[in-house]
Amino acid sequence: MADRDAHRTIPITQETIRATSMTLHPIKALDHVIDEYADYLRTEFQAKDPKLREALARELDSAGFLAQEPFYQAHRPFKSGKRWRDLPIEPPLARVMENRSGSETAYLHQSDAIDELLKPTARPVVVTTGTGSGKTEAFLLPVIQNAWEDATRFKKSGLTAILVYPMNALANDQEARIREYLEEAGLSGAISVAKYDRGTSQAEREKLRKNPPHILLTNYVMLELMMSRPREHVFLDRTMASLEYLVLDELHTHTGRQGADVAMLVRRVRERCGNSDLQCAGTSATMVTSGDRQTQMEAVARVASKVFGVTVSPAHVVDETLRPATSGRTVTSDELKRAVEEDALPLDTDTFCDYPLAIWAEQQFGLELHDDGLRRHRPISVDAAADNLSQETGCEAARCQARIRDVLLHGAALVRDDAPVFAIKLHQFISQGDSVYATLESAAARHITLNGQYWTQSDDGDTRPLAPLAFCRVCGQEYYQVVRNTEATRFEPRPAGTLSDTQDEVQTDGYVCFDDDAAPLWTPEQEADLPSNWLRETKRGSVIKPDYAKHLPERVYVRANGSYTAEESAGGEPGWFIASPLLLCPRCGSVYDKRTKEFTKLARLSSEGRSTATTVLSLSTVEQMKAALDLDPSARKLLSFTDNRQDASLQAGHFNDFVNVARVRSAIYHALPEPPGYLDYADVASAVVSALGLRQEEYAINPGGAAQEGRNRQALTEYIRYRVYYDLRRGWRVIQPNLEQCGLLRMD
Repeated sequence: MADRDAHRTIPITQETIRATSMTLHPIKALDHVIDEYADYLRTEFQAKDPKLREALARELDSAGFLAQEPFYQAHRPFKSGKRWRDLPIEPPLARVMENRSGSETAYLHQSDAIDELLKPTARPVVVTTGTGSGKTEAFLLPVIQNAWEDATRFKKSGLTAILVYPMNALANDQEARIREYLEEAGLSGAISVAKYDRGTSQAEREKLRKNPPHILLTNYVMLELMMSRPREHVFLDRTMASLEYLVLDELHTHTGRQGADVAMLVRRVRERCGNSDLQCAGTSATMVTSGDRQTQMEAVARVASKVFGVTVSPAHVVDETLRPATSGRTVTSDELKRAVEEDALPLDTDTFCDYPLAIWAEQQFGLELHDDGLRRHRPISVDAAADNLSQETGCEAARCQARIRDVLLHGAALVRDDAPVFAIKLHQFISQGDSVYATLESAAARHITLNGQYWTQSDDGDTRPLAPLAFCRVCGQEYYQVVRNTEATRFEPRPAGTLSDTQDEVQTDGYVCFDDDAAPLWTPEQEADLPSNWLRETKRGSVIKPDYAKHLPERVYVRANGSYTAEESAGGEPGWFIASPLLLCPRCGSVYDKRTKEFTKLARLSSEGRSTATTVLSLSTVEQMKAALDLDPSARKLLSFTDNRQDASLQAGHFNDFVNVARVRSAIYHALPEPPGYLDYADVASAVVSALGLRQEEYAINPGGAAQEGRNRQALTEYIRYRVYYDLRRGWRVIQPNLEQCGLLRMD
């Protein structure tokens, strides 16, 4: 520890950062996640040829192969607005928000929106702020407050607010949130809330028609149906409802023809409910990124006006207002140079926030000053920021890069106003990887690359084809994916990822493999070992059925330019052509039926697929959060976003399946006792059930007393018995080897 200018400073090392950290370090965590993903690819890629394994290792260790340099943002909190208790909402509701937000004050955009929506002369409002900004509360609190006033002060019944969401999952989440708010505020008895979508049962729909809730959550399709069904007029008819709020969440999702449909629907709802002053509100992510703030607000207001059918003033488009963490003073180049050259950083938070390099880092990664105020800085990589700092100070870029990382990590460890000085947000694009490509030559002579290309030039200028490789999942034998052009007697590369399963392409699509130096991969004598279903008995003995014979290895001599002959020729490398689908691996003798997919038999470098890649990355991220012991449990969350509902369903199902399999396998492993360390058939299921440690309520539809619990446990035991033996089948989960394949147990 050194004393400098009466301020406490500290030399920055990784140990120092760990010692002072109270939160997860995203930079280190991301590095670990990338390393784990690379390790997974290494274990998945089981090539027989050591040169291929070395080529993969070199590429995985090279910068930018799996992931480019991440982009950084130093996220800053929003500017504070009014105190919750000073907003026009009920005191119990204000206390709920104080407890939930951990602050006595709302954000400025929240208090501005709440004030406007609860004015007697309220106008349409659009809240356009980022994720995690609390924009949902900006319309939920006015809706709840209005419903409470109608129900208690004015003794009104009927629907007061409709909240329209683009997806049912969002409506489900918001319904639960509203119920929690009402319960915590003690308003559950006074205000009713319900969700109305295709998942609502007929009995529940009838109940809602007889007694409409104060707040209804739905989607625009169901709202359209409610407008057209006479028996559901009770929700919107002016004689039975008192609709005052119509909220469109995620306003930016209503585009094109759907946007036109929603705009017409809003106008019809206003006419049906008879309230010409129907208060419309919307929330949105950032719609416009170009131009100054006023231009952006005007653009959002124009879109909202078209959707709502009334004029929305740019003044009623509520944007986020940011506050800096550092002092923001002007920093000279000399100050920056001294800060880069020294090895220490201020230990005290206030001193750090006035430190030249910290101020500069916030301006690079956090905020940028415009004529109309502070805006978030576009994400930037550390390399790019280091180049900027190097140009400004004259210091080496490597030194600048190291100091920038030190400042960001140290700022993430320091706390100010109940938040890290630098809440670092990383944007990382991760590649799934491609295939391995090689020239059609022997293992010793071939050129190998992981860059997606189908042609290369030799040293003498000749053009040679590069074919993608697939690998036997049992032995690691490599196969060139090719198309055989019988007219040109040439093998041409077949695009990576097109492992053909179709039967009408067997004459052209196929695979090429080469002999070892020691012995040929295939000999006619090996035909005697073929399965009996491949053979047909004749008077002359057993012969191979024609449908199988055309899938046997066929001797070819292949030149580097892709041409081939059936007879030995000069320059031709002895190899074998096998028509697809692959039914036999000549290396290990594995035999497959025609129904088995090529993906099950052959692997590529990127054969893990998007779902598995997402799962591996997610699991590693969760492990990093669990390892951060000082991280608040409520902050240990992982959100996964996708572009469409079908993919969301796929990813969710895949991840749930992964977790279920992992739990069963963990229970199997922990069920194995200490020495002698074995279980027989009679004991394995009950031992695994005990290792799972599930309470009856977690697995039984109808939990009950001792007798019922015994029956439930017996049913669970029989189910687990099936799951255990099903999981221990070898090879059916090609990218998730079972415990025996991983060497963690043995089946006798």
